[in-house]
Amino acid sequence: VTTSAGDYASAVVVSTQNIWTAELAAWTGVAMPLAPERHAVLALQCAAAPYTYTMPVYKDLASPGMLYCRSYGGNQMLVSEGTEGERLAPGEVEQGDVPLDYVAEVGEQVAARFPAYAEAGLAASWTGVYDVTPDWNPVLGRIAGVEGLVAGFGFSGHGFKLSPAVGRVLAQEALGLATDVLLAPYALARFTRGALLTGSYGRGAVS
Repeated sequence: VTTSAGDYASAVVVSTQNIWTAELAAWTGVAMPLAPERHAVLALQCAAAPYTYTMPVYKDLASPGMLYCRSYGGNQMLVSEGTEGERLAPGEVEQGDVPLDYVAEVGEQVAARFPAYAEAGLAASWTGVYDVTPDWNPVLGRIAGVEGLVAGFGFSGHGFKLSPAVGRVLAQEALGLATDVLLAPYALARFTRGALLTGSYGRGAVS
């Protein structure tokens, strides 16, 4: 492995390159289907109904955008859609604009479930880039055909919150130990076999 701090030799390498997985594919010559997508997030403020830390993390699979929300800062609602975002070129990570039409569209869906939020205001908005696989589930484990390479990528927006468990199972795999979670369903080869992990509500949703 060549790094800015020098060259290192190892029998096993763990790669978690996120949206830069295309570089890993180029280095190894192994196809790794991954699409970077830009997604927008809103923070809504509603004085009549603050979304406190006692409120649940919520996913509305019946809404057009399969909304998810949670408390942000203890009194705001962080909300976004769980559907496909804006496709980007590999490696593109720049912040994007959040159109007011999008704010209105999401706000209307929120108000359908939380009527008080028909009077909510926009406190903040931003964008981020997801590393999305064809079934919106990650690739975890050894990469067939590349001896000693263990990878984890394609978390589709869930990587940060899953990182403790993912770090543990990838370490177990790298050390040749039994993993807490069976990794076979998350193998890269599932895409060529047509064994995608798609739930009852489609891509990006809980089954």
